[in-house]
Order: sequence, then C-alpha cells, then structure tokens
Amino acid sequence: MRVGDSLTGLVVAAATGAAAAGLLPGRGEWNAFGLGLPVVVAAAAAVRHAGIALRAAKAAGSGVALHDPRRDAPRPRPLRLAAELREAIGTEALTVSFQPKVELVAGTVVGVEALLRWHHPVHGHVAPDEFIRVAERSDLIRRLTRFVLRTALAQREAWRLAGRELDMAVNLSVRDLLDSDLPDDVADLLGRYNVPAGALTLEVTEGGIVADHTPAVAVLSRLRDLGVQVSIDDFGTGYSSLSYLKLLPADELKVDRSFVTTMAADPGDARIVRSIIDLAHSFGLRVVAEGVEEEVTWHQLRALGCDVVQGYLLTAPLAAPGLWRWLAEWDEREASRTGAESAAVLA
Repeated sequence: MRVGDSLTGLVVAAATGAAAAGLLPGRGEWNAFGLGLPVVVAAAAAVRHAGIALRAAKAAGSGVALHDPRRDAPRPRPLRLAAELREAIGTEALTVSFQPKVELVAGTVVGVEALLRWHHPVHGHVAPDEFIRVAERSDLIRRLTRFVLRTALAQREAWRLAGRELDMAVNLSVRDLLDSDLPDDVADLLGRYNVPAGALTLEVTEGGIVADHTPAVAVLSRLRDLGVQVSIDDFGTGYSSLSYLKLLPADELKVDRSFVTTMAADPGDARIVRSIIDLAHSFGLRVVAEGVEEEVTWHQLRALGCDVVQGYLLTAPLAAPGLWRWLAEWDEREASRTGAESAAVLA
C-alpha cells in the first residue's frame, strides 16, 4: 500500500462499498441494514489489514507495502473462540454428556441432565461457562440450544426403544428466554423424536428470569402450556425473591451446589439447604440438590426431605454409551441393597 491518507480513505471506502454491494464473501443472518454479520466482519478485516500495511509502509519508509498475515496481532480469546465455536457446531468437537438424577427415597434413576461439552483441538476442554458466555454475545446461542435439544431428545428416544424411560433436562441460557420462537421449536422437536412433553425439563437460572422478567415469563408460560417441566436452577445464589418465586411458572427448584457440597461441614449451609427445601415444598415444587459428592450429604438431604439428587457421588457426566453401562451397574447395586434390607427385616 502506498502511504497517504487519500489512499487509505480509498481503501476504507472500497472495503465498505464491497460489503454494501455484497462482493465480499459472507453467510448467515442479515441485520436491519441488509448486511450479514460475516460480510461486515470481512469488510472490517479488510480495513484492519489496510491499516497494518499502512503502518508497515511508514515504518519501512518505502511508500509501498502488502499486507502480511504474520503482522496481525492475535485476536482476543473470546473473538477467537466465537469464530472457532461457529465452525465446531455440527462436528465431533461438540458433544453432549449426561449426568443422572436419582430419587432419594427409592434410589431410582428418574432422569438425566444433558450437558454440552467442547473439546477444542488446541486448547483441549473449554469450560462451558466460558464458551456459553461467548455464544450469548453472538447469534450462536440459538444454534447451540437447538443442537443440545436435538441431541438430547434423540438420545432419550433411543434409550426408550432400548427399554429405559428417562426424563431429560436441558439448560436454557438467558438469551433463550427472549426467543419467542423457542416454544414452537421445542414442540416440533418433541413431536419429531416422539418424546412426551412431561419428560422434558428445561432448566433456567433465577437471575436470567428476573433480569428480563416479563418476556421470560411469557416464553416459560408457553413452554409449560406444552406440558414441558420448568426448573429454576442455581437457586439461592441470585435474587431468591419470594415475590418472583410466586410468579414464576416452575415445577422444580435446584439447590445450588455451593450450598450442597459444604453442608456436611458447614451448619450454616445446612440450614440454608433446609430452608430452601421447605420453601420449595411450600410452593408445591420438586427439589433437586446438585453437587452431591459425599455419602454423608446424601443421608442429610434424605433426612431433610429432598426429592432428587445428582452429583459426582453418583457419577461424573458420561457419554451416552458410558451412561447406559452405569445404569446397568446402578440397577444391580440397588437390587442387591434392596434384597439385603428385605432379608434383614425378615430376620
């Protein structure tokens, strides 16, 4: 590039004009101005490359320079992850694992929670909290949610055909609660995979509901009208307002793991868990405790009247084949336990 403000302006104008004319490659949704996000990004990249070449030409005093990709500054990690996550959707890099939920009194496996995992080819395991935040700042969260729903409901149907009925829980993001198309899409997927609406639980954080209360409740109400179960996740860490709890269309409340994992050693956390369980039951809600890692915690929760537990005491999240093997092992252990208890009673 030849040094000079007029030429720089020409490059900027050319890149912008190319974007407006649709000459730069792009795909995806179109915004209100008629420009797709990838097109705008491509135009911005052309302008950025021109600026880099301009600085290189000035530094060399040559008056002319071509853009060299090696001069590019590394993009911030969130931007890199957003681009790489877009490419990962639909590939084997994104998978869904399943963690079982067990009914405390009967010891029966009543369902599983579907958990999205991303194994990056360079970074390895990317924490869900990190890539979900990235997805929520772009158009990717909608695609991720649909991917998890499709995968989870298809797996639930496969297990049913193999002789095992399990409820399926899927997490929704804050952005999902503002998506008016979500209830219709869920209804379509339930029909496609032959899943009764009551067998699907959608988990939402209390903070996400309160932040955009009116539209979120409208979406959740439509989902419940389908017969889908709604769970308030991470309860106790956000607003925990009784007025909101009264208004929310919910069937289940999940006690946050930050209280559950320490309740055996911390009497204060044990009192909080007791209060949450009593509160939820007073509203007619089912209670799930997540983060159960010790047997003593299991017995505490059972004594407090908690309904369902999940956590590493049972198993870490597993891929579908691993969970199927775990289910068989759990059934065998429970049969042995029940038989031993019956024998002890008869003796």
